[in-house]
Formats: sequence, C-alpha cells, structure tokens
Amino acid sequence: MSNIKQLSGAIRFALFAGAASVLAAACLCAEQQGQQEEAKTLDRVEVTGSRISRAQIEGALPVTVIDRQQLELSGDTSVADFLRSTTFNSFGSFRPQSGSSAQSFAEISLRGLGGARTLILIDGRRAPIAPNAGQGQDLNSIPLAAVERIEILSDGASAVYGSDAIGGVVNIITRKDFSGAEIKFGASNPKRPGGETEEGSVVVGISGERGSAMVGASYNNRGIIFQRDRPWSAGGVSSFSNELYSAILAPGTLYGWRPGSLAPANPTWGRGVPGFACNTNGFFTIGSGLTRRCLYDFTFVAADEAEIRNSAQFARSNFEINDDWSMYFNATTSRVKSFGRYAPVPSSPWPGGGIFIPVGSPNHPAVRFPGQGYDPTVPYFLRHRFAAAGNRDTSSDANVYSLDLGFDGRIGEISVNAGLRRADSQYYEIGRGYILASSAQAAIAMARTTSMIRSATTATC
Repeated sequence: MSNIKQLSGAIRFALFAGAASVLAAACLCAEQQGQQEEAKTLDRVEVTGSRISRAQIEGALPVTVIDRQQLELSGDTSVADFLRSTTFNSFGSFRPQSGSSAQSFAEISLRGLGGARTLILIDGRRAPIAPNAGQGQDLNSIPLAAVERIEILSDGASAVYGSDAIGGVVNIITRKDFSGAEIKFGASNPKRPGGETEEGSVVVGISGERGSAMVGASYNNRGIIFQRDRPWSAGGVSSFSNELYSAILAPGTLYGWRPGSLAPANPTWGRGVPGFACNTNGFFTIGSGLTRRCLYDFTFVAADEAEIRNSAQFARSNFEINDDWSMYFNATTSRVKSFGRYAPVPSSPWPGGGIFIPVGSPNHPAVRFPGQGYDPTVPYFLRHRFAAAGNRDTSSDANVYSLDLGFDGRIGEISVNAGLRRADSQYYEIGRGYILASSAQAAIAMARTTSMIRSATTATC
C-alpha cells in the first residue's frame, strides 16, 4: 500500500510540474509577443535639435517637454501668454504693448538673445516670419487649441537650424491622434477695470490604425488695459504740455537757436502759456504765481496693454501609406486684431527740440500778451501737447494663411521628406491722431491761415 501511494504522489507531482512548465512557456511566449508588438508601434520621429529621426522613447537631447495638461492647467488663453510667463523667456521679448509698432506681435527670447535668435517651429518646420516685426515668428498666430505639446531646446542649435536658432528652439507639436469632439469656453474678469479675457474652441477629430484627421476653430480675446486703472502705472508727469522755454543762440543749428531753461515767469501764468487754464483732460498745474507750471499726465488716456482679438481655423491629417511612407496635410488660417492708445502727440521729438516761435510771430507771447514781461526781441520755444488733435490710436490687423502638404519616408537607411508649403502673411496698420511735425511747426510759427493750422493738427502719418 505504501509503494502504491508513493507512486501515485510521484505521478501527480510530475503532471503538476509539466502543466506549470507549459503555462510558464505560454506566458513567456505571450510576453515576448507583446513586446514584439509594442516594439512595432515605436514610431521614428523628428527630434527637436536633431536632423536624425529616432524612436520616441529616446531622449539624448536636453529638451523640456510641456504637455497638453500643463497648458490647460496654466489658465492662459494663448500660446504667447503661456510661453512669455515661463522661466525660459528672458529679457528682450516683445509683448502686445499698446501704441508700439508691434503691438499685435508676441515672441519669446531664450537666453536673452531676442526673438530673432529664437527659432519657432511648428511640427518641426519653421513658422512664418512676422511681417510687422520683420524678424522672429509671431506666437499670437498659433492657436492654443491645436497644440498637443511644446518642446523647448534651451541650448543653441545654430549648427542644425541656422543663425536664427542661436538662442534655442521652441518646437510646437500639434494634435494628431485626437478622436471625438471637444468644446471649450472660458472667461475671466479682473477686479480692476480692463484685461478681461474670453476664449473658446471647437475641435473634432478621428483616429485609426493608419491615420488621423482633425479640424477645429478657436478664438481668444483680451481687453485693453489703461495705465490709469493700475496704481503702479498711473500718475505720469510730462513737461510736454503747454510751457514756454527761453531760446539760446546756437549758430549752425536748424533755427540758429536752441531751447534753454524755462521762460521768465509771469506773475499770473508762471511758466505756462498765458491764457491756458491747464486744468482739464490730463493737464494740471503745480505751484502758483511765479512758481506755477503747467504739466500733463500722459497716463490719463494711454493704455499699457493693447486689446488683442485672435481667431483661427485649422485642419490636420496624416496617413500611413505603408511601413516606410506616410502623407501629411496641415492648413491654418489665423487673424490677430489689436487696438492700442497713446496720449496725444507731444512736441518731441521735434525739429530743433521744440516748437520754435520766432520774433514777430503772431503766436509770440510778447505779441499776444504785451506788457506781461515777455521780451519781444528774442524768440521762444514751446513744449506743447496736441490734445486738441485727439489721442494716438493704432489699429492693426494681421492675417496668416498656411498650407503644408508632403510625404515622409525612408529609402533604405536614408530618411526623405518631400512636400509643398505656402505661407501668406498680411499686416495692416492704421494710426490716427498723429501730427506732421513740419507743417505744424510752420503753422504755429507763422499762423498763416486757420485752414493751415487745422490741417497741420489733424494730419496723420
């Protein structure tokens, strides 16, 4: 009986061991098969800062990756606002500042070398040069809703991309494998007036084993911010208001005279222009009597941040023809409108450093106000603010149309990219309330006709 029990136990043990071996072999085979399948899905992609395509899991370069989740959690409504607030952005980068020639332009400056030395790529390809700045790429023209991630190479990459990448490279990767529909809307309203934002986007996409396609539209707006509405920017003081300055002989200069110190004080008007109250629309006085001065608060009407309105429509698709070749199509239209405001034109810079009022001019203080202590034998200079001509308002409209169609593939060990790309950038800017200095100088100095004065103070350029 004992031998029979031992034989039975041995048989059961052998059967159990065999089954375990078969199961382990099956698991190992399945694991190896899974690894093989996973290895097959490793795509070779263009790596920021390199011309060599490699697997996505490889990461030899010091590239910082900002994913979609970080972009959404930031609360920023545009790519420009997000990148300018990162630690990678250094001094010297443009922002949409009111009244400047690039008020709708936004850039990033890596290592403080400026936007012209920081290259912006979209899916590894150069973004169009901004026509309003003439250098660098405009981040405002890139819709945030279309961005999957941002790769930042903070080291110089001029050996790969050229001199415009000395500061570094920012590669903006668009969304490709999106399936479904996404609708987004957001708004904010600061406690202080101005700077309110709103954003919205609609994205629809489909993705399969061989390719994907996506279309979408987005917009984001930010209201204008006036300097008077922020305590740290309110309260500007400018002597370009309505004050008289004495003239000093200066042979060889434009008028033969140059501006000196403040004109001799009048008992009633002080150093201000006689007859001008200097108490409304940003003008104010300090002192009284002989110490009275007329000054101007340029923050009364000027804006710090311009109003920005962005809108974009985009389409993306890619299709794998076979294991070696794929086809891609990208199309984007974007529009950036802005409005900025500066204070009325001051008489500076001006020919000769100020408005020259020669002897005998009908606007000479001794002619207009005889017996008030003004010397009729010497000229005067006037520091003036053309408030009657209105504020300096600048409206801009920037449009970018981009189309990209091409093929990626391999011939043996050689990577090939061939395609067609067209980018059309249009920029329009209109300024109102500006002064034609030469005409205004002549009109004020001689006061020939009322129509001439009116045309000079309303001329725009």
